[in-house]
Amino acid sequence: MSIQLRRGLEADLTEVTLAAAEPAFCTDTLKLLIGDGEGGAVDIPNLAYFNANRNVRDVYVVSAASGADPNLTITDSNITQTEGLRVTIKSTTGDVVATSGQVWLKVNSDGAAHGLMSKDGEAITRLKSGIAYEFVHNGSQWTCVNWDSMRMRTGVENINANGYTKLPSGLIIQWGRQTATYATDSYLGPPANYAYPIAFPNAALTMISESSRPYLYNSTYGVLRAIVYYGGGSSADGKVYFNLCADHANNYVKAGSYSVGWICIGY
Repeated sequence: MSIQLRRGLEADLTEVTLAAAEPAFCTDTLKLLIGDGEGGAVDIPNLAYFNANRNVRDVYVVSAASGADPNLTITDSNITQTEGLRVTIKSTTGDVVATSGQVWLKVNSDGAAHGLMSKDGEAITRLKSGIAYEFVHNGSQWTCVNWDSMRMRTGVENINANGYTKLPSGLIIQWGRQTATYATDSYLGPPANYAYPIAFPNAALTMISESSRPYLYNSTYGVLRAIVYYGGGSSADGKVYFNLCADHANNYVKAGSYSVGWICIGY
């Protein structure tokens, strides 16, 4: 006698409240869902992907979705399959840094590369040397299951010319360099909006800014500086944008190109 599970499209099954431990099979994505009785479900990794890669020999950490040689090779001793595809990554040769927005993982040398994500859904851009990260595959991406403890030790960061770091306390430090070009001598009017590398979840608190090169306008010197949002929009805009304004008595700027470096602290 055969037994059939509840089945259907994943989008439909996720709208159903499965009883605790009740299974349901997604006919479109080949995922197996296990209900918790409260409207949630545990997502068992994609069966087709798991079956295709169950004879794992190597896992490669790569700095881009496609590219040349991997930065780091993880051998069999680092791999367990108690929850589908699960790997522990610990680099001993230096940090692994993404070159295209995210670090990627490949199963076997000819396998598909999938991105590394935190439990919070953020792309992981750096694996720090000497720290063991544990990842589980869900069919389309790798999620770090011990991210809470990793974040307490490493924070979250995107080290670029315009970047940010999220500290374990929740404080966020962002930095960058903004260039503005004016074709003619101009009255700036309301300050122009420029986006932070990422939006602050709550608020931007304070900004430290360089001064641009000085200019002379109507016998008065001025510079451009970056300031926390002043644009007159909603409070939500202040989480996303900062402004450049003229430190000039009449808010005028001389024609030319100006570059301003800045650091902003928020949470």
